[in-house]
Amino acid sequence: DQEGTFAAAAEDADIRANDATPTSSAMAADPETIKLIQRSLNNSLNRLSEQTLESVSKSIASFYSQFPFHDMNDCLWKNIQMACIPPHMVMSGLIPLYVGAMSGVHWLGGDGIQLGGCLVEWSVKKLFDSLGEARKVGALKEDKHEMINKKAANLLLIVCYLYNYGVIHCTLIYDLVRDFIRNFTEIDVESLLIVLSHCGQQLRADDPSALKEIVLLVKDRAQNADDSIDGNDQGATDSSRIEYIVDTIIELKNNKPRKQDLVLREKTNALKKSIGRIKSSASQSLAGKKSGSCLRVTLRDVLDAETKGRWWMVGASWAGNQHHGKLWGENDADEPLDQESSQLESSSSSKKAS
Repeated sequence: DQEGTFAAAAEDADIRANDATPTSSAMAADPETIKLIQRSLNNSLNRLSEQTLESVSKSIASFYSQFPFHDMNDCLWKNIQMACIPPHMVMSGLIPLYVGAMSGVHWLGGDGIQLGGCLVEWSVKKLFDSLGEARKVGALKEDKHEMINKKAANLLLIVCYLYNYGVIHCTLIYDLVRDFIRNFTEIDVESLLIVLSHCGQQLRADDPSALKEIVLLVKDRAQNADDSIDGNDQGATDSSRIEYIVDTIIELKNNKPRKQDLVLREKTNALKKSIGRIKSSASQSLAGKKSGSCLRVTLRDVLDAETKGRWWMVGASWAGNQHHGKLWGENDADEPLDQESSQLESSSSSKKAS
C-alpha cells in the first residue's frame, strides 16, 4: 500500500544518503532514468490543485522508492524553475501551491531524501544571484532589470512559502530581512514588501516583539534613504515606497492587516491545513522513522555551503561555524546592525523553545 511505500522510500533514502554527497552535481545521472522521472512527475504535477495537494504529494513521495533521491530532487527543481520562476511574471498564485506539494514530499519522505535542504539552498543562492544583479544601479537596461526583479520575486516567494509551511525556521527569514534592510535598494524594498505580505502573519505569530525591532531598523534606514533623495543620489529608493513599507510594518505589528493581505492569509491557511494533514500522515506511516524536520539554517550556512559543508544534510560533512555571531564577517563598524538584528533571532528561538 501507499503508506508502506512512504516508509520504505524514507528508509532507503536514509541508507543511500550516508554514502552520498549532499548535492547531485557530482553524480552522473542516467538519461533514461531522468526521462522516467520527468514523465512520472509531469503526470502528478499536471493534476495539482488545492483539492489534490495531498494526493499529489503522496504520489511524488512514493517515487523516491523507485528512483535515486538526488535525481528526483534535480528533476523537481527543474520543474519548479520552469513553472514558478519565469522572468516575465510574478507567480504569486502558483508558487504557494507548488511549494505546498514539495513541502508535503519533504514531510512524507523524511530528512533522508534531502529535498527540503536542496530547495532552500538552490532557491536562496539563485535569489542572491538575482539580487546582486538588480542592485547594480544603472548597469542594466530597464527591460533586463525588470526581468531580474521578477525572477528575484519568484525565488523569494519560494523561500517564503518554505517558511510558511514549516520546512525552514524563521531564522533564515530574519537573516534575509536584515540583508534587505542593510542594502535598501529598490529591489530590497520590494523584497521586504513580499516578505511582509506573504510571511507577515507567520512572523508575527512566531515572534511579535521581533517586528518592533524591524520597525526600528527600517525607520533608521528610511531616514538615511530620505537624506539620499534630498542629496539627489541616483541610487536612492523612491520615498513613497519607503513610507508605504514603514506603514505596512507598523500595521502588521499592530495586527491591522490590509485587505489584500487578508486574502493571502486565507489562501495560505487553507493550504497549511492540507500540509498539516500530510504531516500527521507522515508521522503515522513512518512509524519508528523520522519524518522531515524544520531546518534551522542561517543565511550564512546556505551561502557558505560549498566551502563549509551542509550540516543540515544527512551524511554531509561540515567545517563548523567558525564565525558565530557575525553573519557577514565585516569589521566592527558594522556591528550595531548585526547586534540589533541578532536579537530578532535569539528572541524568536527562545519563544520557539518555550
